[in-house]
Amino acid sequence: MTASKFQISFAYSDETQDFTDAQAAGRAFAAADAALAPLVIRSSAMGARTVARSMRTDAGFAKAAPTLASVLADPLNPEPEFWVGYHGATVPMAA
Repeated sequence: MTASKFQISFAYSDETQDFTDAQAAGRAFAAADAALAPLVIRSSAMGARTVARSMRTDAGFAKAAPTLASVLADPLNPEPEFWVGYHGATVPMAA
């Protein structure tokens, strides 16, 4: 299995955060301020791809995230652990 790295960058900040743990990256994306337009890139020896991003809506900023059920139901999803971390971090916030 190829080791992956996750990087969160922000469109409205010079800050970046690097992770080798997918769940930690998911939790960090959940905690990131959507108004700073966070973007998560997963990279490995096989290439790189966008995993998650935020978007501007009529109501302000929001994070674009699939439901955890849809992620776990998709055997081809390459980032299930990222989304487990993300959704695990957002559940307490919603309560």
